Amino acid sequence: MNGSARSLMQAAGRAGVILATEPGDRSFLARYLALRDVALMPLQDAGATSLAARIKNRIRMPVLAPVDRLRERLLAEMRRALLVEAEASPRPAGLPGLVYVAPFDVLSRNGGAARVLGLARAFGACYDVSIISIVGPNRVPEIIPVAPGVRIVAIPQTPEFLAAVEADRAVYRGAAVSLGLDRHARHLPLLDYWYRRLAEDAAVSVINQPYLGGLWRRHPGTARKLYDVPEVNSFFTVRMAGPGADEDAVKKEQYRLEADVIGMADAIGMCSARDVDALADAFGEPVRAKVKLVANGIHVDEQPFFPPGRARVLASACAWRAPLAIFLGSPAYPPNLEAVRFIAETLAPACPEAVFAIIGMQESETRLSSIPPNLAACGRVSDADKTALLALADVALSPIHSYDSGSSLKIADYLAHGKPVLATDHGWRGYEALGEVATPVPDAAFADALRRLWSRLASDASACDDAARRARANLAAHYDWSVIARSYGM
Repeated sequence: MNGSARSLMQAAGRAGVILATEPGDRSFLARYLALRDVALMPLQDAGATSLAARIKNRIRMPVLAPVDRLRERLLAEMRRALLVEAEASPRPAGLPGLVYVAPFDVLSRNGGAARVLGLARAFGACYDVSIISIVGPNRVPEIIPVAPGVRIVAIPQTPEFLAAVEADRAVYRGAAVSLGLDRHARHLPLLDYWYRRLAEDAAVSVINQPYLGGLWRRHPGTARKLYDVPEVNSFFTVRMAGPGADEDAVKKEQYRLEADVIGMADAIGMCSARDVDALADAFGEPVRAKVKLVANGIHVDEQPFFPPGRARVLASACAWRAPLAIFLGSPAYPPNLEAVRFIAETLAPACPEAVFAIIGMQESETRLSSIPPNLAACGRVSDADKTALLALADVALSPIHSYDSGSSLKIADYLAHGKPVLATDHGWRGYEALGEVATPVPDAAFADALRRLWSRLASDASACDDAARRARANLAAHYDWSVIARSYGM
């Protein structure tokens, strides 16, 4: 982490303290995650390197072991009390059930998880919602409160499942676990148990990604079946398999699974028209009859609003002086790496007085041969730090240069927080309903557009604040999760 990143994270820490004093309700899920963070805090010095520090840790172990066990029991009891409180929240009687099954930990911090939680919470207005989430082998089966009428049922991978998957690794590489959910389902008995129990009386069954279609085959039931697709799954699976995989075998197995799910589904939700085109190219034009555009979104009112004028006041209070542009992106997504290279090689040299924050990547993950001094690769940060960095930023960027699939959740994050956004055509994908707000900026004009925007922020912050308010209202009208969930017609 270079000097720019260290200084920025210090300012974000100060901003986080200020933001924590602002009023606001804490959701059941936020309270659960806070308890989980406490459970993960080391009682000893985890960074101890000197001989003296290691000796101190060793001496403390017998003393701290019972304290750790007591802490675990207290936190477990607090989590159970939280679940009881959530389940006792006032709800209309007789709501139909909805079960949503995801092949990953929906509390992981990625776009797919945000989509599952966003839709599930929105569905909770009309349904009693259970999210079945397949989590890592070190977890325990657990029911986690999300919101009134919405809960997560965490199902850990078993040692038998992982052993079976490992036998497939030579062929499927990074996609072995996902593709193995169908091939080795017998090794996940809790998955079938909970799905059968929850889907038996449910009105709606939703699966995220086609690897879980076996649940529909084994337990057909009478529920309406929705296949919710966060991105074109064939692209995603091949990318996940990675180098060294037998690409033909990966494509064949993925196609088999998705064709099966498409045949059983009553409706298919996809993020963008481009994704629908890709699905129709693979499975034929008739598939369009089942497809509904169900974009990615955000709970707009839950995001702190920091338009440019307010962001500058906060930055001053945190002793941050430089113009700040922010980019959110994981290194697992190739177009994000291309965007970071563009920021480092084109925008950072063109605006040396500014700092460009990359959230979600460490310096080594950017794959840059050198890091400009005004590029701050902050790595993966907590939700509190992410909110603080967004609040401090003057401008948000999405210079995505190539199409893959899905839509960019970063756009909704940016606009909900009040940030002026500069993005390419691919960067705006999935947000066409925003109209003139979503005006793309060509690569060749990006640096000039950024300089003009900073000049406008300096000369007329009030007008920029008004534009941010209109953009946020437009976002709420089209891309709040409560609006998006209605796209399924339920």
